[in-house]
Amino acid sequence: MNRAECFINHNHPAEREAKSAVRKLLPFVQWKKDCKVLDVGCGTGNVTHDVLQPELPVATREVIGIDRDRTVVEYANLNYGGRKLRFEQVDIVHDRKFVDAHLNYFDHIFSFSCLHFVREQGTALKHIREMLRPGGDFSFSCVTSNNFFKVVAHMAQSETWRPHIAHYENFISPYQFSQNPMGELVDFLIRAGFRVTSLAIEPREAELPLSYCPAHFISHIPIEIPADLHREFGLAVLETIRELNLSRLAQDNVEYFNAYFDGIFGHVIRPN
Repeated sequence: MNRAECFINHNHPAEREAKSAVRKLLPFVQWKKDCKVLDVGCGTGNVTHDVLQPELPVATREVIGIDRDRTVVEYANLNYGGRKLRFEQVDIVHDRKFVDAHLNYFDHIFSFSCLHFVREQGTALKHIREMLRPGGDFSFSCVTSNNFFKVVAHMAQSETWRPHIAHYENFISPYQFSQNPMGELVDFLIRAGFRVTSLAIEPREAELPLSYCPAHFISHIPIEIPADLHREFGLAVLETIRELNLSRLAQDNVEYFNAYFDGIFGHVIRPN
């Protein structure tokens, strides 16, 4: 199973969170006529196609999903690309060429479960604002503290896995250890040139069967784990979850990972 197939088969928590974000955020969106839409961090494209696109106006002119992972973008185009929907390999922080080609271009931009993997929040948000037309809006969900990151950070301290995930801090939520994540995010948004219309943080939870976790971690950590180490890495994930007391044995005699996190749901506007 390649990375894209592994990702989509173990992406159910993110799909659930995207559906929740859509319910919370779409009431704030004032749809523009014949709008152009961007989805930042589209992954394998299933959330863009199955969750977001059905909520868009029928007259939507164009939908583009972007992600920095080439393999998932190829999968997205093969399985979900169409006349109005396409996917491109783009790093929202470093691919200035895409940004320059889409200045003042999009009416609505969305991002689900992506921004927490971006350390350079200020640059990413500035690029998103530049690609919006004046009066356009940006709706997003991301996480602050997260047990997923806690497991990865702990594994990165071991001699075995440090050489492979030593740079995990480049992909861990910049708000993971923050005492005031909301205040920091508001500051980033305002400095990027947005007007905040809605911003909420709330505790969220998902219990994942422990058997689900090895592939979930391997496919969602933005670091390529060598294929010949997948089994060993997966076993280390389970060991770490137990060591950190992040699992429980349920009445059905199935062991679950407590994937608790604080979710942020935001809607902002680029002023006219």
